[in-house]
Amino acid sequence: MFTTLLFFLGASGVAAPQESLGGLDLTLACRQQKATPSARAVLRDPSDPYSWRCQSQGTDLGGIDATLACRRQHQRPDATAHVGDPERGDSWFCSAPPSPSPPSTPGRFTYTSWGNSTEHLHVTVGERVVLLLDEPHPPDQTATVIALLDACAAHYRTFSGDRWPTVPLEAHPEHASLAIVTSTCGAGCGAGGRAELTRAEHHDAVRRMQSFTSPLTWNVGLYELGRGGSSPARPAFPFYSALDPSPDHGVVASSFPEFMAAMCTEQAGVPIATQVTTHTERGYPRVPGPHAYVELFLAGDFSFEAALSAPQGKLDRNWALAALLYDLYRTHGNDFMQRLFDTLAACPAATSQKDVVNNLVTAIEAAGGPPAREHAVKRWRLDG
Repeated sequence: MFTTLLFFLGASGVAAPQESLGGLDLTLACRQQKATPSARAVLRDPSDPYSWRCQSQGTDLGGIDATLACRRQHQRPDATAHVGDPERGDSWFCSAPPSPSPPSTPGRFTYTSWGNSTEHLHVTVGERVVLLLDEPHPPDQTATVIALLDACAAHYRTFSGDRWPTVPLEAHPEHASLAIVTSTCGAGCGAGGRAELTRAEHHDAVRRMQSFTSPLTWNVGLYELGRGGSSPARPAFPFYSALDPSPDHGVVASSFPEFMAAMCTEQAGVPIATQVTTHTERGYPRVPGPHAYVELFLAGDFSFEAALSAPQGKLDRNWALAALLYDLYRTHGNDFMQRLFDTLAACPAATSQKDVVNNLVTAIEAAGGPPAREHAVKRWRLDG
């Protein structure tokens, strides 16, 4: 079998080799991304690759996240979508690096945890994340986990406006890190891209998921990568003050990393609805996740502002915000979320939950236009 290598300009301007993975089943993408078995992909303009839409029984369901479709259908968390011919609607294809970025040769690293335990860990350095394990694993398994963490770290950095990580290891100042340690500030702990899991938590996750490499095994790690202290004077992410009027940003500092863990899991090829199933059947992840939180909100009759102000039945405040962010991502895709967070970063700091709702409505319209605003206002009861 021959491998087709392509070259695309990276951020540095240097051509990076890519392997062609093949085409896309866009109808399958619609059914997966819109959670609608009857959905199909419709090309509105045969000469415009960006005119694909999802439809079901005459109803427009929105656009398609082609890169997410590539990652799901080809089972590569580092895959990206490309247009082969800008004047042909059927020219989408997928590519990825020839193999997951090879981690450096593992060694031992002396590490002091947030819980003040001193560890001698097996270190593997990826492109964006340093993985520190309590025991060695086969290189192919470690490379798979590194690819997952690197891909998620790229999103954290982008959404931060390239200000993350803020607490890197001294030996790796450009990298985030995830360490398996004896003790930390909880089952998991994180600050500014320096994340930790206890051995007990990690090994229980591997046992319950029966996999070292499943993205769901690393659910807490993906979450802790985004955790950290925050305040209006020093927000952990630039948009936190627009989404949380509290002095410690307690709601958004929990909900945003939970949304990110869900997004990164989906982009690694695991439908986040699977989290609901494994949570119920295996007790892991520990929480059902944003897919379930969306259903909790939609089944209620309360406004989104009320959900941010106080728990509504089983729906916690931070779950409500995580659910909204996740639903916006599922509906509009990753580029929309980038525009959303960029707009929120420029919004005034919220002093009330009403301000949060107003900032969200402003940012949703800026990111997706009036149709996106109208859809979100109605679905998420943003008008009170």
